[in-house]
This record gives sequence, C-alpha cells and structure tokens, in this order.
Amino acid sequence: MGFVLLAIIATVSMLGLSLKFGASREPFGRVEGDGLQMLNTAIVDDTPGQASCEALQVNPVDLKHLRRYTMGDIHLEKEVLGLFFDQLPLTIHSLAEARTDRDWRMAAHTLKGSGRAIGAWRVARLAELAERQFNVHNRPLCAQTVARIQDAADEARRFIQATYAADA
Repeated sequence: MGFVLLAIIATVSMLGLSLKFGASREPFGRVEGDGLQMLNTAIVDDTPGQASCEALQVNPVDLKHLRRYTMGDIHLEKEVLGLFFDQLPLTIHSLAEARTDRDWRMAAHTLKGSGRAIGAWRVARLAELAERQFNVHNRPLCAQTVARIQDAADEARRFIQATYAADA
C-alpha cells in the first residue's frame, strides 16, 4: 500500500510540474474541461491581507484533482490526506526554522510539491513564492511568509475536517 501511495504522489507531483509549464504559460491559471481547476493566487497572495479561498469562492483542497489520483478510493484519499496533514506542521516548522537559503528552499519546495499533489493550490502557490525568496536572513519577511502558509494550511485542514465530518 505504501508503494502505491508513493507512486500516486510522485505521479501527481510530476503532473503539477507539467501543468505549470502547460500551453497557456500562465502558472496556475484556471483550466476548464478536465474537471481540474487551479487557482491563480499571485494577485491576492503577493499583497498583505490576501483573500482566503472562501473569499475567492474556491475550495482550499481540490477534491476532484485528488480523486483522479486516488481512483475514487475514499480510504486511499483519506490516507493521502492524513499523510499530508501529518507532515504539514513538520515541514512548515522546517521552513520557519531554516537558517540557510538552501534549507529554506528545500522546505518550501517540499510544501509546494505536496500541496500540488493533493490539490491544495493556495498552499502550493504560497510555497512556490517562498521558494523564490532567497534571503533567509530577512527574518521579518520569512516570518510573514510562514504565517501566510500556515493560514492557508489551517484553511485546508478546516475544509478537510468539515468535508469528512459528514462521512463519520
């Protein structure tokens, strides 16, 4: 089962990379028709007071995207989400505690890939912006970036908890 999860996550991560450089050349623009919708959060997330997914009227986790890769298996879906949410605080902590640009980029890259893998587009986009931030010694900017990612992660967690509370 673990191998299947890794294969799914690797496939989704590769898909996330290919979508970024798709025909439109617009990172994370809306893609219609295949059931996949990605959110361009660059406008709202590059300024203070960015809008939440709720304000933008999109889900914090794109369940359609996730379900394509879990083949509709609800148990696998929950397991993948569980792995994501178990690792998320550790990775955000690694980002917050990064003391070198390399450590910062590694933690941000991990967040970007895992966010894309499950369809947490806002988490992924903020992590992508963090990955491009190269001055780990600007602690106020790093703290602000981590706080924005944490807000997006909390929003995704609340959405997933509310979504699966109905299944309980």
